[in-house]
Amino acid sequence: PAEAIANLQQQITVLTQEMNNQGRVMQQLQAENANQGQVMQQLQAENNPQVDDESIIILGYENANAIVQGSWNWPIGRKDMEIYGETGAVYADNRYNYRMRIAKGYDDFEETTLTLPERGAPYNDPFHYFKALINEEISISPYDLSALENNMVVVEILDAARESAKTGKTVYLK
Repeated sequence: PAEAIANLQQQITVLTQEMNNQGRVMQQLQAENANQGQVMQQLQAENNPQVDDESIIILGYENANAIVQGSWNWPIGRKDMEIYGETGAVYADNRYNYRMRIAKGYDDFEETTLTLPERGAPYNDPFHYFKALINEEISISPYDLSALENNMVVVEILDAARESAKTGKTVYLK
């Protein structure tokens, strides 16, 4: 299981890096909503009066697509992800539980489940992580989740999504 977890983590890291690299070539956002041609909505004005509480962002890369769905409107908290490849899929049901399905024809698959252990300090707590970073006990690689470079790309995508929702047109990023 430890080797399978390490292999899965490596595959996710490679996929993330590949999508970041391809995204630099072309990132396409499309505004699609059957009702209003927008990807952002305010569904619970009484709970979130100043902001949209539902969004869908469609990213088109050279060799991949990604759909990002964010909401404060759901009745339960969600932190999940699905990645589909040529021969299978990985489902991250939460931060610990993963399912990997390898296709055996169109209607059949072999499933492997993995449970990740809790991350060790300081990575298991955002405040300890921040303190360790400030004290130079750890360093961040350019495209780590908390890295400035990665989050600049995130802000660029979110700004383009807002522009796409506002204009109803695809926004291309370089």
